[in-house]
Amino acid sequence: MKRKRTGFTLIETVFSVLILLLICQLAVCSLKTGSTMTNKMTKLKEDPGIPAIQLEEFLKQADLQTEHSNSKKLSVKHQNGKTYNLNKKYGSGGFNLVFGNESGLGYMPLFYQIRTVEFAYQRPLLTCTLETMNHEQNTYGFLINPVSEKDKTDVSKQQKHKKTAPNEQQLPD
Repeated sequence: MKRKRTGFTLIETVFSVLILLLICQLAVCSLKTGSTMTNKMTKLKEDPGIPAIQLEEFLKQADLQTEHSNSKKLSVKHQNGKTYNLNKKYGSGGFNLVFGNESGLGYMPLFYQIRTVEFAYQRPLLTCTLETMNHEQNTYGFLINPVSEKDKTDVSKQQKHKKTAPNEQQLPD
């Protein structure tokens, strides 16, 4: 007479435990990656140096459009021929200083939780003063070339009238 066995064999139980361990390992790795990304984003929000460097690198390849800029909005023309704006825009967690395209549809936040922003341009220095929600005030300076129709004609006239020696460099006004 054969006894009917009920339950799982030892091999079936071992395979089940191994599969469960693999699933747990994947879940732990996924959680670690998520928390690492969250920590990086938090540091980015808390450290204004990183966005300032990104902005400085972008402005090295751009020219200020003085006729389209004011103390609240900055308009620059990049070497790729596209126009970009730097202004305050409402986003998650309050107002952010964002860098966007001319249409305003696409943008990238640079500085988070901004109360006020003020741009001042004294050729060739662009000063950006930011006040955060916790009343901290940060001022950043960037070297940038102005480009307006008047500036273009002034530069072309100066180049026609001034001749420099081959080793001599012309300094900006």
